[in-house]
Amino acid sequence: MCNHNTSFAVLMSAYEIDRGYAEAQSYVTWVLLGFSTIGLILTLAFLLPAKALRATRSAKINICFTLSLLLASLLFLVQDLFIKSDNTGIIKLKSVACAVYAMLQHYLWLVVFCWMVVEGFLMYLSLVQVFGSHISKYMLKFNLAAWGIPLPFPFIGYFVFTKHYSISDRQFTQHDYLADTMCFIKPESIPFFAFFLAPLVIVILINIVFFCLGGQGYQKFQKSSGTIFGSGANFATTEKQPWESWFSWVPVGSSVFLCPYRPLPSRQPCSISSSFLTAPRVALSSSST
Repeated sequence: MCNHNTSFAVLMSAYEIDRGYAEAQSYVTWVLLGFSTIGLILTLAFLLPAKALRATRSAKINICFTLSLLLASLLFLVQDLFIKSDNTGIIKLKSVACAVYAMLQHYLWLVVFCWMVVEGFLMYLSLVQVFGSHISKYMLKFNLAAWGIPLPFPFIGYFVFTKHYSISDRQFTQHDYLADTMCFIKPESIPFFAFFLAPLVIVILINIVFFCLGGQGYQKFQKSSGTIFGSGANFATTEKQPWESWFSWVPVGSSVFLCPYRPLPSRQPCSISSSFLTAPRVALSSSST
């Protein structure tokens, strides 16, 4: 019998973890997941006070994703304080409280998966659909999707796969949703494969598609920017008008780069601002010939 958190990987494993490495896995879990939790807290500590950064779309989504992942990690870390495999903990195994705890963990991890999809979609908008990527009330829509879509899955998993029997004067309950030694989804069960592992696989596949589309869009940008820079340089050197500048608009992510070309011996680098890259105008004095 297991009397501790064997490993953080137990949540993702469809089969029972080898008990021979349970103690070592428990220490690794506490150390690595503890560092991850500290990192998540520091992420929020740095993002929340920065008002200008917090106002950006990517920062808002990162805050929501970090918060959901932090809640799920903390709930997993503290369960040893309340749940014991020998059923001596505050929360008894396969009780109503255990079911609530398991459903809450299940729900939070599904929320994390949904925010992963939102992150991938944001990358797609930033690299592929630069123009026309504005979404009205996007945070409201993203939050409704990320926190609302996973909501039915824990309830369906518990109430559909928990069956009650009565034989004579005795009541029996068959738990196909709750695990035997912890308050989480039972491994090798239909609820685990259908309502936890399958959503995870779908999320990974969707993000792979977004990643491929984003990489393809980035390659197209590199080719187009190289063409723009080359043609702009030739145009600037062939013309005999030292007081004029020619500009090329290059979309990158959610910003627009405004890069000028001048008939100077060496082109000046673009200066970086929050939404534009612009080169400062250079005052030239004409020399008499």
